[in-house]
Amino acid sequence: MEIRNIIFDWDHTLFPFSQYWERAHKQAFFDFKYDTLLSFSDFIKTYRRYDQDLWPLVAQGEMTLDELRVLRLVKAMEEHNYIVSPEEAKRFFNHFFSTLLQLIEPEPFLLEQVLSLQQHYQLAILTNGKISEQREKIKRAGFEGIMPVYISEEMGLEKPDLAAFQYVLAKEKFQVKHTLMVGDSLTNDILPAKELGLQTAYIGKEQTKESELTFLSIQELCDYLLKDT
Repeated sequence: MEIRNIIFDWDHTLFPFSQYWERAHKQAFFDFKYDTLLSFSDFIKTYRRYDQDLWPLVAQGEMTLDELRVLRLVKAMEEHNYIVSPEEAKRFFNHFFSTLLQLIEPEPFLLEQVLSLQQHYQLAILTNGKISEQREKIKRAGFEGIMPVYISEEMGLEKPDLAAFQYVLAKEKFQVKHTLMVGDSLTNDILPAKELGLQTAYIGKEQTKESELTFLSIQELCDYLLKDT
């Protein structure tokens, strides 16, 4: 089916969140002098495990994003026999996120590819997250004003809720059969989009048959979409 419209996820799809996430956490770890207590490698291994274990609770509505951001640090340090208060955990997150924002730099080649896509397709971003945080990341990465941006907190709808996708489709007047959803999450991006009848493109290293198209990187997807234009 002809693709006329593309909806992109943001974090881990258009935006390489993982590389900034680890660098910013490392900086915050040393700035808070946690290196006097344990090694960064031990810390980040435990911290990442709690982060991954707690995310499903956020997705199920059993925990807020703010609670996750506090609890993952408290639990990780507790496992290494150190006590971190919720207040300190909040300060740690704020410092981490401020550092992450400062690290963000536009990727000229990716921006060039997306601007080329814009000449042939209608584009939009659909992302879960907080308005101020997501818009600041989008701005610093150079994507502000390139395409419409739909953020879960702004819409009052969050992926994988089908209504979040339907909201964007309606607002942008995208026809389902001519729309491609691009994302790194099978749960949040690919499966709900597929259920609605959208075409799908999975970005990541996981082997999957759930998506019609799969690519290791967003650049590979752009190359694929631009090759016949």
